[in-house]
Amino acid sequence: MKKINIKFKLSKKMIALLASLILVLVASSIFLFACKAKKPNENLDLTKHLIEVRDVMFISSDEEYTISLLSGEREKDYSLDGQISELVPFGVLILNKTDGSVINSENITYSITFGESYYTGNMEKSPYDNSFLVDIETSIPQDSQVSVTINFGGGQVVDKTLECVSKNFAVSKDRAIELATSNLKSNISKLNKSGEWEAYVRILKDYSDIENKTYYWYIAFIGSDGSTAGILIDSANEEIVSLKV
Repeated sequence: MKKINIKFKLSKKMIALLASLILVLVASSIFLFACKAKKPNENLDLTKHLIEVRDVMFISSDEEYTISLLSGEREKDYSLDGQISELVPFGVLILNKTDGSVINSENITYSITFGESYYTGNMEKSPYDNSFLVDIETSIPQDSQVSVTINFGGGQVVDKTLECVSKNFAVSKDRAIELATSNLKSNISKLNKSGEWEAYVRILKDYSDIENKTYYWYIAFIGSDGSTAGILIDSANEEIVSLKV
């Protein structure tokens, strides 16, 4: 059988068109690969799920009373319902007996001054423990000079200047979130699959020990299905003190 050779001669226009199509296909492949590579990181972004961030803490503590001021942002309508709503600033002033015992007063008033701001009013008994507290509904900058006066009635008054401990943390809030994300990747992935979920960031301290100057970042996750996870990080050295998976 006679062998037939068929040759195609491409015009310059055809070559240019094919080259353009190849470039388009290559660019599309790179774009799709980039999107796929980016998606897992986006799914691990817990900042989109935060309902509360307590990242500023002022405190004064002696043998009798501990006064703390916690500030940041939280949901306007705070609720563990899996839905993320508008965040608003807060500043919660908390009064405790240092040993955790009951405060023998029912009508406690406060005044707080920082910068040009001044707030005063009544403190309310906490429904959860022996503390008294009030939310002044504003955030307090870490470089503020904060003075607090607590009036227990009957002539008993306590005046304190609060120290901002959070500004000296070696581990920032953002770094704590990074550590939480890297240590709880599998939990976050499960939460993403289960549906809506929420997270919060708080500063914790063991108030039972006056000499204890250690503070922690606590980051917790709550799924709409009831699943939970959390991490406790030493604010001084990134040590993972506790991990709940």
